[in-house]
Amino acid sequence: MAPPPTAVQELALLAENKTDLKKKELSLKALSNLLAWKIQPFDLEPVQHGYAERFSRLLRDRLLLPEREVNDGLILAETSLKGLPMLVTSDSHIMDIDPAQLSIAFADRGLHPVNPMHPRPFLNALRGTAK
Repeated sequence: MAPPPTAVQELALLAENKTDLKKKELSLKALSNLLAWKIQPFDLEPVQHGYAERFSRLLRDRLLLPEREVNDGLILAETSLKGLPMLVTSDSHIMDIDPAQLSIAFADRGLHPVNPMHPRPFLNALRGTAK
């Protein structure tokens, strides 16, 4: 498993949260355990960051994401640019995107499609208990 750079940045921002102590605690735990869990964040080539920004803008222009959800679009693009076919996330903004419209957006930018998947069914599938 490899989280995109923007997802790691979001964890770092949440770790500084002074109002939601539960989010702060969980993000600190995740950040401190990444290596122990054998999760190595990846980075992109500099030019790929520009592609990610344009893809995020496209998703917001098409109203697939709210205007303020820039990072969600970046995370989807970064996942695609790394060649990963799936993004495990519980982020409702990402999970609520119509899969057909998301596939069209990826195709329009010449990116490989990424399928968002909620952690619960993903973990069930890993355990062999998918329903």
